[in-house]
Amino acid sequence: MQQQRLRELHRFKERVMANEYRDDGLIYDVGMHEGEDAEFYLRRGFRVVGVEANPLIVPRLRARFAREIRDGRMVIVDRAVAREPGEVSFAINRKMSVWGTIDREFMERNARAGAESDLVTVEAVRFADIVGTYGIPYYMKIDIEGMDMACVEDLQRVGARPRYLSLESTVTSGHATFEKAFTELAYLWVLGYRNFKYVDQALLERLGGVFLEQEGRAVHYRHVTESSGPFGEETPGKWLAIEDTIREMRRLIAYQNTLGFGGRCAGRWWSRVGARLRRHATGRRTHSWYDLHARF
Repeated sequence: MQQQRLRELHRFKERVMANEYRDDGLIYDVGMHEGEDAEFYLRRGFRVVGVEANPLIVPRLRARFAREIRDGRMVIVDRAVAREPGEVSFAINRKMSVWGTIDREFMERNARAGAESDLVTVEAVRFADIVGTYGIPYYMKIDIEGMDMACVEDLQRVGARPRYLSLESTVTSGHATFEKAFTELAYLWVLGYRNFKYVDQALLERLGGVFLEQEGRAVHYRHVTESSGPFGEETPGKWLAIEDTIREMRRLIAYQNTLGFGGRCAGRWWSRVGARLRRHATGRRTHSWYDLHARF
C-alpha cells in the first residue's frame, strides 16, 4: 500500500512539473503531416513532440524519424486531438492529405472544393493530457484543420505557457465571421499573449536561403511545401499590438470571404481576372492561408 502511494505521488509530481514549467528545448508539432516542420525543428536542435492522427501517415513518420525517436529527440503521438477522449471519425482526404480532419465543417468545405474524403475511426485524446505527459514547450505549432482551438482552450488547464504559439487562423476559411476570428485572439489574450502576427504562408518560399540564427541552432532556411515555416522571432513581419491585430483580422476576413479559397466570389470570371492582376502586382499566389502567431 505504501509503495502504491509513493508511485501515485511520484506520478502526481511529474504531472505538476510538466504543467508548471516550460521546457525551452522542446517544440510541439501538432498536425505533423509528413514531418515537414518537425525536421526543421530538429535541425535547429530542439526535441519534438509530434501529434498526427492519419493512420496512413504515421508509419511513414516512424520510419522517417526512427533515429530521432530512438535517441529520445522525438515522440510521436498517433491520436486525434479532441475535446473529449474516445473514438472519433477522421476524414482522410483523397486529394490533399494535409486536409485530414475530424471537424465536420472542414469536411464539408473540402467536399465543396471537389476534394472528397474517406472516413476511418481513430483514437482521440484531450490536448491537456498530452501536455500533462510531455510538458510545456518553448513553441507550439498547431495545424489540425478546424480543431486548433481545442489545443488553445486546454492551455487554461496548465500553469505555464509556450513562449510562442501559432495556429492556422479561421480567417483563412472563406466563411469566417468576426466573432469566430475574434475568439481566437480573445483566448490567446486571456492566456497572457500580447503580441501577434498574421503570416501569409504563400510568402514563405521567398525566405529560401535566408540565414536564421535567433531560434536555436543557426541554419540557412529551406522552404518545404506545406510547412509552417520559421517561428518565434524569425517570423516575417512586425509583431502587432491587439488593436492593430484586430484591424488586420478584419481586412483578411473581407478578402478571404470574397476572393480567397472558398470565398463566395472565388469562382466567378471577374474574380479570376482580379486574382491574376493581384498575382502580377504583388507576386503572391491567388490562394493562401494565414497562420496566427502569438508571443507571450
